[in-house]
Amino acid sequence: MTSDEKLDIINSFLSPMIKEKFSKAEIEKICKELYLCNTRDELSHKIDYYAMEFAHRGEIGNKKKES
Repeated sequence: MTSDEKLDIINSFLSPMIKEKFSKAEIEKICKELYLCNTRDELSHKIDYYAMEFAHRGEIGNKKKES
């Protein structure tokens, strides 16, 4: 996988909703971890992990709003 391919995948993952749930420091760490992936499978696995983390944070945010 080329560097450009990695960057395209990472940039498409970083939607505005993701940027709302993670701090700037967390996003920098996530980008570094994603960029270090060597295969599409590894990159996909890490993105899935962060997507689940994002969903979990959304659930917590919704519970706080309901209270």
